[in-house]
This record gives sequence, C-alpha cells and structure tokens, in this order.
Amino acid sequence: MFKEYVRSVAEVPDPGVSVQITRDDRDETISLIFLRQVVEPVNDWLEPIGGVVCEITFQQSHKRLPEFDVWSFDAPSFDRFADIVESSVDFQKLALSKPLRSSVYWIET
Repeated sequence: MFKEYVRSVAEVPDPGVSVQITRDDRDETISLIFLRQVVEPVNDWLEPIGGVVCEITFQQSHKRLPEFDVWSFDAPSFDRFADIVESSVDFQKLALSKPLRSSVYWIET
C-alpha cells in the first residue's frame, strides 16, 4: 500500500510526500500517516495549499515506538525515499500490524 500511495503522487509540479509515525499517549494509540502535499504555482514559487492524508491507527504496544517523520524532499531521489521508509523497523512493525481504524482526509496549510 505504501509504494502505491506515494508513487501515485503527480510529478508535476512537485512530488512532496511525508511518512510519519505519531503517538497519542492519552488513548494509547499510534498512527502511521502518509501525507501527499498539494501545491499551486504562484509566480516563480510553488505554494503549498494542503494535502491528502491517509492515517492508519493502531493500538500502542507495551513498547512505545518512537515518532518518525521523513519527507521525500529529504532524500536524493524518490526511490531512496521509499527505501528509507521501508527500511525503518518501526514502519515494518506497523505495516504488519492489524489497524484499529483508518481514514483519508484533506488538510489545509
């Protein structure tokens, strides 16, 4: 699912994708979040206007996973970005876990 989601990002004008792992210690959950940035050309600048979020929430285990945040801009290539995400042990653990719920939504920037 991860590769399909990030590869479906339009290359033009900008393929900004983020993968995040966030904890909510109040309700003892952890979320795996894929964010596809949407930009709009404004003169010579690409202005972020929002993003499409796919959030998958899991029950937090007794071993708390650390938070994680990586953008495709952080890697020298899109394939290297996918390698960085997929080589994360915590990402692999969540990818093999049964989720509590999932949602897809739009966020404004």
